[in-house]
Amino acid sequence: MKKAIILAAGLGKRMKSDKPKVMHKILGKPMLEYVIESSKKAGIDKQIIIVGNKKEEIIDYFGNDLIYMEQRNLLGTGDAIKSAVEQIDDSDTIIILCGDAPCITSETLKKALLFHNSQDISCTLLTAIVDNPYGYGRVIEYNDYVTEIIEEKDANEKIGRIKSVNSGFYIFNGKTLKESLSYLNDNNTQREYYLTDTISILNNKLNKRVKSFRIDDPFEMTGINDRNRLSLVETTMLNNLKKELMISGVTLHLPETIYIEKDVIIEKDVEIYPNVTIQGKSVIHKGTIINAGSFIKDANIEQNSYIKANTKIDG
Repeated sequence: MKKAIILAAGLGKRMKSDKPKVMHKILGKPMLEYVIESSKKAGIDKQIIIVGNKKEEIIDYFGNDLIYMEQRNLLGTGDAIKSAVEQIDDSDTIIILCGDAPCITSETLKKALLFHNSQDISCTLLTAIVDNPYGYGRVIEYNDYVTEIIEEKDANEKIGRIKSVNSGFYIFNGKTLKESLSYLNDNNTQREYYLTDTISILNNKLNKRVKSFRIDDPFEMTGINDRNRLSLVETTMLNNLKKELMISGVTLHLPETIYIEKDVIIEKDVEIYPNVTIQGKSVIHKGTIINAGSFIKDANIEQNSYIKANTKIDG
């Protein structure tokens, strides 16, 4: 069985917020929801959410379709996966994702799973090539196999020039993951258990092989640690959404002034003028004209409608 373990227990201190970091919204949806949706669309059978900080808010929002495991002590990413070890069977394929990295697509996950299953390996590390690798763990490879991840703080000048970096996404065989977790220790300055250490454990203690799967677009591994990065991701997603709409036959006048949320459906030959906001589960049927300054939320707009300027439609 394919199972996704999604890390969502972090405190998110740099968000300066009372709500869990993964519940901050992008285009009307919590960032965690994007990760869950990509996992499901990739054909992953079960989603296991590692919760901690204010877990009730996450569980109340997403309901009982998911499995929730609590990380009680927040002692690093390795500790987070350990908290879900009872959900891991030896025969499982385990995909590890980050709840604060909402840009990963189902297409990339499908390709990575196909790659993993086609190789005689125990782990696939999803990586990317970036021009500025500062802050990322560097991926060390030898003879086409990954041997180690070296964190920024531990990298010498030579290692620091490596542009292949760890995305934080992994695919493990279930049995091997459990074995590698049993070797983890907290012998580091933070006194935490690092999931990255499993790569060297697989190589040096378990004699298992690890390969890298390259993510085509490094944007997909973007993690959100503060509100500046939240804004950057939302802006990029919104621009991509509007491009898709225009390609599909929607006219946007001064698109940079228009805000449209992710779950909105807009059919062809709709024309939208500047400073329009469309939110929630709205459906805009074909031939509709929405004039400047209008606000639409959770509305079903009939075919060939004409919305006057500065109109408000809520539900």
